[in-house]
Amino acid sequence: MTEDGMWIVRYSEIALKGGNRSSFEMALVRDLQRHLKSCGAPKVTRTRGRIWIDDDPQQRDAVRLILRLVPGVHNYSLARKCDSDVETLKTVSLACFREAWDGKTPITFRVTTKRSDKRYPMKSQELNMALGGHLIANSPEALLTVKLSKPELSLGVEIQAGFAAVHSIVEPGVGGLPVGTAGEVMCMLSGGIDSPVAAWQMIRRGCRVHHIFFENRTFLGRGAFDKVERLSERLAYLQGASTLTAVPFSDIQVAIRDNCTPKNRVVLYRRFMYRIAEVIMQKHNCLGLVTGENLGQVASQTLENLRAVDTTVDACVHRPLLCMDKNEIIRMAEKIGTFETSIEEAPDCCSVFMPKRVATRARIRDLEHDETKLDVAALEAKAIEMAQCIELS
Repeated sequence: MTEDGMWIVRYSEIALKGGNRSSFEMALVRDLQRHLKSCGAPKVTRTRGRIWIDDDPQQRDAVRLILRLVPGVHNYSLARKCDSDVETLKTVSLACFREAWDGKTPITFRVTTKRSDKRYPMKSQELNMALGGHLIANSPEALLTVKLSKPELSLGVEIQAGFAAVHSIVEPGVGGLPVGTAGEVMCMLSGGIDSPVAAWQMIRRGCRVHHIFFENRTFLGRGAFDKVERLSERLAYLQGASTLTAVPFSDIQVAIRDNCTPKNRVVLYRRFMYRIAEVIMQKHNCLGLVTGENLGQVASQTLENLRAVDTTVDACVHRPLLCMDKNEIIRMAEKIGTFETSIEEAPDCCSVFMPKRVATRARIRDLEHDETKLDVAALEAKAIEMAQCIELS
């Protein structure tokens, strides 16, 4: 009998991709290989419906932390890989079961077999009964009860061509689609809690996300940029190579302060940001603009104000957090590792020259009238020319 450790990686949505399924699987394999370089680059292979990763006991914690945040991974298990004959499976299943159960407390259980190799001589249900019977026969009397619906312990058996794998624990991944399979987008990263989570939501749906940050070092110093750079690097770790473009915004803010209606300042800032972001995203061949805006969370994020900024661009604007509860967003930020950086003190540029009262229902015609007092084209062209792009990997 041979027995080794092996990680089983499962996906869900990829299985629905029909003729494109193989390309999605390979994208997931590549992303796993990229992440696993830090764990000694264990071998990654795929069979139909499954991806397999060689196990190194010294790297198990590191691999587990990686698998929980790789887009496209529905769930995963650390399994015992062994020969697929029935006697070997009985021995390995009993060992796996005893590892998961204290052997003293009454427990309900089930055995679930999945046969990818349909040539296997026993049907799934037959093998379930054979292995379940062996567990009961080799356990203290009356402590095990078979329960097919929501058992306390479930033993999983995977039958592949040439080998089998047995496991007792299934751990959840983040689901979604592999990075890059849905195209590229650009996220307006502010440094707060919301925008990195918005970027992550798009990453999880298969996008590669580039970032744009509007900075005001003249009045705020470099702290905000350093913070956003660290957030971008964390997101780059999750998705792979991307970019961060820093756009100087102080001249635009001074011009708006000196010439426009005070209550409209914040919405006017956003209109400039959207137009500039649209130009820069096109340079990176991005298919959409992403923001962390959340309906009603702050004064600038009412329906009227969101429409007032949407009308400035032709780009498709994605707001993945629009209807999420703030606590949900915080929990997600904690999960992906951006929360602690996001809550550091470093005001973003929208806080500069804040009026006493902010327009919550800005009228587009009033905003357009304010913009007639500015050389919009010149201000935007200068900001775009002075923008700096950083490669992230």
